[in-house]
Parts: sequence; C-alpha cells; structure tokens
Amino acid sequence: MPRAAFLWSATCLLAVSACTSSNPGVEGHEPPVQADLVSSPAPAAEPWTLEFVYACGGPSLASWAVNWSATIESDGRWMMSSRRLGEGQRQVLRSDDSTRLDAAKVQSLAVALAHGRFDELEGWYDAGQMTDQSTMILTHTDKNGARRVEVRGATLLAERAVHGATTADALAAQRFLLVVTAVLRAIPSPIPEQTDLYSALTQSASWSLKLEYSQLGGPRSGPPRAWAVQIDSEGNCTWGGPDIPSTARPDVSKAELDALHRTLTSARFDELGPEYAGRATHSPTVVITHIEDGQSHRVEVYAPEAYASGAFEASDDPTAGKRFLTVAVALLKAIEYPSEDRILERWEQAVLGK
Repeated sequence: MPRAAFLWSATCLLAVSACTSSNPGVEGHEPPVQADLVSSPAPAAEPWTLEFVYACGGPSLASWAVNWSATIESDGRWMMSSRRLGEGQRQVLRSDDSTRLDAAKVQSLAVALAHGRFDELEGWYDAGQMTDQSTMILTHTDKNGARRVEVRGATLLAERAVHGATTADALAAQRFLLVVTAVLRAIPSPIPEQTDLYSALTQSASWSLKLEYSQLGGPRSGPPRAWAVQIDSEGNCTWGGPDIPSTARPDVSKAELDALHRTLTSARFDELGPEYAGRATHSPTVVITHIEDGQSHRVEVYAPEAYASGAFEASDDPTAGKRFLTVAVALLKAIEYPSEDRILERWEQAVLGK
C-alpha cells in the first residue's frame, strides 16, 4: 500500500480516536513492558528449557491424586513423569518424532514466558494459612541463567486478582498461571481436568480491545471511510468516526465479555506478528490493539478479507488472517456494530473459507 495512503489513514484514525475511550487502568498494576513480544527472535534461535512440577496438596479426589513433572526444550522435545498417590511405580513419557511439539506450541510457550514477564517474578509465593493447597514450580533456563518460581495455592492467589485485588502476590500468581496454562496446553497432563482449569484465572482485572478501520476513496472503493470500535473489561463500548456519531452500547453482559476474551485467547491473537498485507488493491486497512495487564499488542492487516482467503505470500503464516478476523468478528458481534456494508458477514465468510 502506498506510503501516502497510510499517512491519510493515520489522519482519519486520529479523528476516530477522539470518539473512543482511553484504556482502562487498574491501580497497583506493574509498569508496562514496551517490547514487542511477537517480533522478538524465534524461540529456537536461543535455546531454553522449561521445567514444571505439580505436587497435589493433602487429600484429593482420585483423579487429582497425582504428582507429576515435565521438562520441555525449545526444540520441541519433552519428557513427562507422573506417580499416582499410593502407587509406587512412576510412569515416564518421552516425545518422539511424531509427538514432538510443533513450532506453534513452542512459540506459545515463549510468548507466555515473555507476556507473563516470568523471569521478573520472585522465587516464592504462598496463599497463606490455607491447608490442602497444591504447590507448583516452574523453572525457566536460558542463556541468562535459571529462574525458579514456586507457588503454593496459586489458584487462590489468582482468584483474588480476578476479583480486583492488586497485591503483588495476586498479580504474580496470574502471571505464573499464564505460563502453567501454556504448559498444560502443550503436553498431555495426567490430570485431564487440569488442562483448561487455570485459563480463566489468568485474565487480567483490566483489559481493552480496539479495532480501527480505514479505506481510501476511489472509483472502485467509493468515498473514504474511517471508523473505530472499542470495548473494555468493564463493558464500556463505543464506536464512531469522523462522519459517524459516537455511539455506546451500555448493556454488554459479563458472559459476553468473557466470551470475547476467550476468543482473543483461543485465536492466539498476542502471538500474531505486527503487520500483514493481503495481495489485493482498493482494500481497507484494519488495526486491532489489545491492552491487558499493562501490555499492548497491535496488529495491522491490509486487505484482511483477501489475506484470510489465501491471498498472501508463501512465507506468511497461513492461519494469521483467519485468527485476526476471528477476533474482529467477535468484537463487532459483542458491541452489536450496525454495519451498513455487510462487513461482518463478509468477514465471517472469510473466516469460514466461503
């Protein structure tokens, strides 16, 4: 897309931003990280190892009465060892060529470590005078050394953050469980119920999602258009543009907000690169910005429909366009955006491959 076009789009979006609310903040959150996590070097370029230990606490349900550990290498190799309480024999599983983690799962682990700022955590956290709490340990080793973090009662600590607590240990537990969740999604846990147990607890008390749309005018594309929509974890949502009155939907339910956030996570939005371009002309530029826990991730896509439909360079990620538009569709549905040009339907069709 010509540089002039981007400059024009930026001018429109400056006007749009006046119609949208600023990012909500939570007092006590830690300083933001300025680095772009996704554009950092690929995990395989700098070898690392991640070790996980789970020790069940006190009497447990039969399915949870398991102590287990796992080691994951940055090349995708892994080993898992487990022993059920009351049984003497330990079971050991090792990856082979068919079960080695693929690049996407390895990247998910690297992103979780960076997004959770794991290497900045302290070595020990405890939920306090509570009995029968499990203990989890993560150790990340790379060229800079090893960081070992042990947490007793991580779920209790993280629940406090979900309910608005901004204490250092509650927020740290959320960051810790972000990495634990990535581990559990990467390798087969001997406790099936554990796989997605912690994902809801990693959700920050404060987040926002903003979509900005701009298109140059022309004989084929019609008059120039620019608009933006934004929603946050409190249910505040607005949309508008230079020629569109600012509008708000005041009744977004918590269930709708949680569903939107789950889509954001399942689409692995924060793992997308900063910029993509579909092979098309006379097409819009769409930018989505996700801000959570003091960190911002911005993804810009030119011609997103074309990109999601397969019009991209051979070296590009073939899933990126559909993951991007999946989040865009979920956002527009959540705020009930009144599209006049069937943009929601077109984006849905591009996601579904129609």
